[in-house]
Amino acid sequence: MLLTWMAYATLVSALLLAGAHALNALALQRRVATRFIWLATLLAAVVVPTAIGLRRSAPVAIIPANRVAARSSNVGVASASQGPTAVARAPQFRLRLLIWLVKIDRYAGRIWLGASLVYVVLLAHGAITLRRRRRQWRAAEIDGHAVMVSANVGPAVVGVTRARIVIPEWTLSLDRTARALMLRHETEHIAARDPVVLLGAVFITAIFPWNAAMWVLVRRLRLAIEVDFNLRQVFLR
Repeated sequence: MLLTWMAYATLVSALLLAGAHALNALALQRRVATRFIWLATLLAAVVVPTAIGLRRSAPVAIIPANRVAARSSNVGVASASQGPTAVARAPQFRLRLLIWLVKIDRYAGRIWLGASLVYVVLLAHGAITLRRRRRQWRAAEIDGHAVMVSANVGPAVVGVTRARIVIPEWTLSLDRTARALMLRHETEHIAARDPVVLLGAVFITAIFPWNAAMWVLVRRLRLAIEVDFNLRQVFLR
């Protein structure tokens, strides 16, 4: 059933999350980038439960009502020695339980679909809002880098296929060394295709909005992407 698979997928994601935490600590000790650990764990949290769920799934046989009634009567005849109360209640209880579970399973699928659609709408609204704000930014060249200057957005990378660096006005008053470090940080995000990775991670949470462990994995991936560059600068000193 769908609810059983959802619980199983969440449990698998939680176990993978615990393992990723251990690998992350080991990677930091050995001065290795951690983003690949969280990216691989996130992909495993999607692939493993899905593959096992598809492998173990089997078509559900729909039994006509007359056959159900016939089976119920046969059970009643065969179990007459157990008493009229047990014979009458046992098949009815099992049938009601089955119907109840099927209804919950159906509602779970609808809630899942609804949550995913709401999240996609929110993402689209955020993208449209960012696009409107982007029209107010001005293009500039700072220290040999083509950037966009905003009032209060950034420093960050915006866009996916045509990623651009956006910096706020206040960064123009920084000294050249600090500004160069900031621009290098954002440039490495573009070179590593981090916007594409983060977009894929966001879509994964949209597909599995009920999986709390998946949200934590995406959050840790985003943190690792931001921290890897800073750690590399510290270790190289």
